[in-house]
Amino acid sequence: MGVAIVLHQMASKKMSASECRASYPTFVMSKQKRALADLGMDTEPFLEKVANAFAHLSPNTVDGVKLDFEHGWVHMRTSNTEPIIRFYSEAPSAAEAEALIQHVLSEVDG
Repeated sequence: MGVAIVLHQMASKKMSASECRASYPTFVMSKQKRALADLGMDTEPFLEKVANAFAHLSPNTVDGVKLDFEHGWVHMRTSNTEPIIRFYSEAPSAAEAEALIQHVLSEVDG
């Protein structure tokens, strides 16, 4: 479906693929993982602490905790295969995506 939408936009606006791509915002994803031992607590208490610390952002807790910030997001979830929490973030640059994860960790640690 996504390909059809992009092709429709290119055809209706007579755009090249590079012009079409340039019309969309750029976002970079960062993926990190933390061992539960490094976080100093079990998974559920950690995710609950994150959700409480960022309650003002109305966190989505359907599968872990997802926080939507003004210029990006962070999603944390427990791995089903390892004793870790996976962190995914997306922002306009790699540095900003990584900074969002560090911001979440610093708020929970502090």
